[in-house]
Amino acid sequence: MSPRIHIRNAGDEDDCQPDQEGLTEQAPLEETAPAEPETEPKPAPAAAESLRANDWQDRYLRLQADFANFRRHAEAERSRLLGLGREAALADIYPLLDHLERGLAWAREHGAAAAVIEGLLLVQKEFEKVLDQHGIKRMSTLGEPFNPELHEAVSVMARDGFESGRIVEEIAAGFTREGKVLRPARVVVAS
Repeated sequence: MSPRIHIRNAGDEDDCQPDQEGLTEQAPLEETAPAEPETEPKPAPAAAESLRANDWQDRYLRLQADFANFRRHAEAERSRLLGLGREAALADIYPLLDHLERGLAWAREHGAAAAVIEGLLLVQKEFEKVLDQHGIKRMSTLGEPFNPELHEAVSVMARDGFESGRIVEEIAAGFTREGKVLRPARVVVAS
C-alpha cells in the first residue's frame, strides 16, 4: 500500500506529513555521493582572457620567428642561385680567354707589331679584371704537384728540371671561386 499524502489547508500546520497508516517500515534514504570536483577549476573570466592573450602572443612570436627563418633561407637560396648563374655565365668566358692567350703567344712567336701585342695584353687584363670582380681566381699551376681535384692531366712527359708528378705545362687555365673548382686546369705532368 502506498502512503497517502494530505493536502494542507490554510490552517493545518501539522498535517504536512505523509499518512503513516499502512506503512510498516520506512525505506532508508540512500546517500548520494557529493559531485566530484572538476579536475581543473574554471578560471575566472579575466584569467581566461589572459591565458588566451598569452596563447595568441606565443603564436604570434612563433610565426614571426618562422617568417624570419624563411626570409633568411630564401635570401641564402637566392644568393646561391645567383652565384650559380654567374658561374655558368662566366664559364663561357674561359674559352675566350684561352683563345686570347694562344693568340698572344702566337703574336709573340711570329714577331707581331708591339701595338698588337699591347692591345691583346689590355684585352686579357680586362677579362681577368671581370673574373676578379666576380670572385673568380685563376689557379697557379706551373711547378705545382699534380692534384686530381684541381687539375686534369692531358699528357705525361719526361722533362728535365721537373721531378715526377709536377706540372710542367699548362694547356688551359683552371679557375676557382670561394674554394670551389669551376674549371680544372688542363696540364702536362712530368713522369
